Amino acid sequence: MFCAVRHENDFRAGVLASVNHRGDSDSTGAVAGNIFGARLGVDAIPAEFLANLEARDLVDTMAQDLVSPIKSLAENPPAVVAKEDVDWENKYIYCSYSMK
Repeated sequence: MFCAVRHENDFRAGVLASVNHRGDSDSTGAVAGNIFGARLGVDAIPAEFLANLEARDLVDTMAQDLVSPIKSLAENPPAVVAKEDVDWENKYIYCSYSMK
């Protein structure tokens, strides 16, 4: 939280500060990265952080899947269940999906 407040609009500085300390740096960096990502969005992530990201396609897919129910609720009345919502539930709640 300290890094997120100290570097509130600077993804790079905040994440680097969060991992460059004594202690559980990987966990601290993961939490800080999540906070900065939620606050600033994907466009704030430096290109060089993404360039060598392992399993980037999978990370991108999961990120899109995470926000799809929110987008669906914003676009559709609550009484309407979009096909994407059912697919999301099958994938992440019931684990009944296959990798394409």
